[in-house]
Amino acid sequence: MVDKQKILNEFIRVKTELIHTLRTEQKSRLEEVSTDDDTQNNLMENPLEETMAALEQSSRSLDRLALELDHLKKISASFKHEIVEPNALVVTDYGSFLIGVNQSKLIFEGQNYYGITTEAPLYQTIKDLKANDEFMLLQKKHKILAIY
Repeated sequence: MVDKQKILNEFIRVKTELIHTLRTEQKSRLEEVSTDDDTQNNLMENPLEETMAALEQSSRSLDRLALELDHLKKISASFKHEIVEPNALVVTDYGSFLIGVNQSKLIFEGQNYYGITTEAPLYQTIKDLKANDEFMLLQKKHKILAIY
């Protein structure tokens, strides 16, 4: 039996850790620029512009991660999904997929988990399928074993 709450908690832990890492990197970049700004030679390009562009990109990533984290925290582990739909945990013979958030391969308790959005091609392939239905992935037939 799959413990969906434990899996959700692991996804939340990974997202939280990533947010912390990005925030730490942002802080370091800001400190570098303020330190380097006093000693910077005017012949070089302005590192502040480069840093601000990187910080803007990082801020967009942080915003996206914060939305994903918020979404994860709202998923009910007790709701039993009958079909592949948003917030379902889909267990297949290939791996398990949490529908609704993007997450690269996550190994938890020896199993492979992935987060896929509803825009992902795989979701479009398995959307509305039920347990025991088959689908094609990487030119190979796979089976949905359970949906939580």
